[in-house]
Amino acid sequence: MPGVPARADSLVSRAYTRIRKPCVSSVLLAAGWWRLSTTLPITDGPRTSSQPDKTPVAYSSAGQRDVPTSRVVTTEISLHDDEKTTEILCRRKTVVAGQRDQSTVHNRNLVKRGVRLRIRSVRVKGFRGIPHQMTLNFSNSDSSDPMSCLLVGENGSGKSTFVDALEFCISGRYPRFASESKHHSLDRLRNVASPDQATEVEVTFADGSTFKRSVVESEGALDSVPRAPHPAFQGSGLALHREEIISFLRSAPRARHGVFAEFMRNAASASDIPQEYFDSISQAESLRDEAIVARDKSARVLAKSSRTSFAGLKRKLHDVTSFNAWFTSQGYSKNQDTRKGGLTAQQRGIYAQAATVRKNIGVVRAASDEVTKAKRAANNAPLFSLLGEVAQTLTDSFRRISPTAESVTSVSLELASESAEISLMATLSNGAVVRAEGYFSEANLDLLALLLFLSLMKFASDHGQPKIMVLDDVLQSVDAAIRVKVARYLLEEFKGWQFLVTFHDRLWKEQFSAVFAAKHQFVEREVHDWGFSTGPRVIETRRDASGALRDVVAGDDPRLICGNAGYLLEVLADWMSKSLQTSVTRRHGDKYTLGDTWPSVAKKLREIGLKSETDRVNEYMWLRNIHGAHYNEWATGLSVVDARNFGDAVLELWEKVWCKPCRQTIGKHGNIFHCNCGSISFP
Repeated sequence: MPGVPARADSLVSRAYTRIRKPCVSSVLLAAGWWRLSTTLPITDGPRTSSQPDKTPVAYSSAGQRDVPTSRVVTTEISLHDDEKTTEILCRRKTVVAGQRDQSTVHNRNLVKRGVRLRIRSVRVKGFRGIPHQMTLNFSNSDSSDPMSCLLVGENGSGKSTFVDALEFCISGRYPRFASESKHHSLDRLRNVASPDQATEVEVTFADGSTFKRSVVESEGALDSVPRAPHPAFQGSGLALHREEIISFLRSAPRARHGVFAEFMRNAASASDIPQEYFDSISQAESLRDEAIVARDKSARVLAKSSRTSFAGLKRKLHDVTSFNAWFTSQGYSKNQDTRKGGLTAQQRGIYAQAATVRKNIGVVRAASDEVTKAKRAANNAPLFSLLGEVAQTLTDSFRRISPTAESVTSVSLELASESAEISLMATLSNGAVVRAEGYFSEANLDLLALLLFLSLMKFASDHGQPKIMVLDDVLQSVDAAIRVKVARYLLEEFKGWQFLVTFHDRLWKEQFSAVFAAKHQFVEREVHDWGFSTGPRVIETRRDASGALRDVVAGDDPRLICGNAGYLLEVLADWMSKSLQTSVTRRHGDKYTLGDTWPSVAKKLREIGLKSETDRVNEYMWLRNIHGAHYNEWATGLSVVDARNFGDAVLELWEKVWCKPCRQTIGKHGNIFHCNCGSISFP
């Protein structure tokens, strides 16, 4: 069917029969909702919302669905307007013990039973800006548990390519090219520097299972293999992009439905349509059918009186224009001739009957419009119900973070189901209700949109989607004054989640990592040096910084030893001022020196039991300034022994606070100080 996605088209091709029942023919899928599952239970009576699918669902180690032994009874219903040729279909299913379900319909009930997954690595080859194989690791070694990942890189360095690759592989979304055809979207995913290179992405999970997806070409057509993404990630968007927030804010209220429908997909299903919507459709259809009967009856009378075929006339009853064309073709004028004595009684009767037919055609058209409106409202109901549910948390979240929230009593979503309009509204402290776009600053609008999308992702996880979230430079849009609050909000409200967060602002990445370091395990990666034929480079940013000092500490160059010892001490003080949550006097631009960070770190280290190691560093730290960092003529004659003692003191402290397995310094976790993996701990 032209203009209908392939999945919907396949449903149309299988619709061999029509079932017309008032209580059944009220289920629908409109063009904007084809992505949503339409799995509904079959019942003997009217559908109720209290009949969930009790069928257990499991997944194989490869992430594929293991369907229990069952028999699926499928009834395909044609929901169509008698005045139109386009048919809208849905499938109703029930599971009966005895035979295996061969279908692959994934709905909200199926996603509820998803398994806990964590990503260990993403291997990318021939995908967008990555011509050759490259891997993004979420752990520091094959034996360590996967963690969250903070990915930093300049704009254009290639960090978003990894995000797109992950989305394509396991969730099947590529929103950057959502407006393009499937062929062009897939073509945009292929690397142009190596057009003959295979385009493939493979995700390895913590349990060792993998899921691989590729772009293949066959007879000039592009397709993805497998066509379906990972079954556990078909509820909502896995990744949130800055572009999606902008699109939502800049879209008219009527267009926002499409933004959310694309993002949420199967998280809401037609099984969530309340019964009153079915009743409204049935009533509208009944009134339309009555109007059609009345129209056809008046048309039969007209055909008989004008001695023409009703079959030929019926084909012209869709609208008044078509009817008028037929009427004039029979030798009559469009309207009754008012010339005195110009018409016979029979002709006047024909003109009067034609007027009745025109009126009835208008009644049918109005009734059909009501049916369409009722179906559109039912089609929007699942997502609107979902939005209404998550919107309840918006006010609390917004007031926790926004510095201007004292003037706002509540924020809410105004949902017009029939028109599919979604408006952001705010109730002010004086009782006035205003549109958020007309009252809030751009920073507050960005925050509000971000919180709404985060609530949607949390909703999907509550119904079984794995707790994995990708934020692609999204937090950069948040005002600098509230970024740390947003990071804390993520840490508190999304406990146990695995994150992939990309940054191009290094200072913001440092702020974010400082907040997360206390309670969340993560690795840090940097993407840089992108080249057309080579792609980007990915390096580990939190690596052991002591290597350079170890290489020279046994040598005979005091300047080299003191310089490297001073550098390592700066690294240690900088990292631990964040992980230990020590106090540092703010400076313009947040640029700090060892003199700013070390005193508070040294104080905390003494308190937790590293007094001797800290005092030894302090004993020799003067060498850092006079011999390692600055020129002093009298210092050139200092003994290499003192330099070695300084280097050894810094290395000794480094060994006490740096964990090799998790590659992190110790941090504050409640009243205990330990590394992320717990290998190093202080009471």
